[in-house]
Amino acid sequence: MAAEDERGSGSDGPAPAGTEPLARQALGLAVAAVVLPPGAAAIAALAAAARAKHRIETSPTPVAGQRAVTAARVLSVLALVGWIAVLAVVIVGRATDDAGVDYSELMPGDCMEVPEGDDIRAVPRLPCEEPHQAEVFGVVSHPAEPAAPYPGSDALVAFAGEACLGQVFTDYVGVTRDKSQLKHFELVPKQSAWDDGRRQLVCGVDADAPLTGSVRGSGR
Repeated sequence: MAAEDERGSGSDGPAPAGTEPLARQALGLAVAAVVLPPGAAAIAALAAAARAKHRIETSPTPVAGQRAVTAARVLSVLALVGWIAVLAVVIVGRATDDAGVDYSELMPGDCMEVPEGDDIRAVPRLPCEEPHQAEVFGVVSHPAEPAAPYPGSDALVAFAGEACLGQVFTDYVGVTRDKSQLKHFELVPKQSAWDDGRRQLVCGVDADAPLTGSVRGSGR
């Protein structure tokens, strides 16, 4: 004798055709949504689960697939939430990049606009194929202890220049500094950044006219 369903129906009428395959389809889509982006799979899984749930609820007799539908709905919601979270991180990251990055995030090969004044916490970074003012060719760390007093920007600039303008410059540009047409500059932490523990010193090159393309290995 068939057990009563959740709505108390005990009739023996036929189950709606395709309910169990539809539930399995929803569960398969939900699993795919967890493993593979984008979120369209999760939305499709939720839609399939909703159709299967409707058929189950309107069936005059108990039908298979309820557990698969429940699992599909849970997995789909989790996948959709995760996808939205990842998308939000990407959007925020791009917005932050457009606004500029902290100088300590710069790496050799980064092309950028030279920050105005002393604002080293919002350095505009650009693709090297686009016209830009400068390019990072070296990053060195100052060996001072975390509690060391701020040595002053002039001392940091001198340290960075000594560390970058020898072999580091030659290896990157492809020519020694005295034979290069490029100018150089250094980005060093202000006292507030130093007190926060930033010890990175960034060495860059620029020119009288905007640069297009990387200067790496250019011999300029």
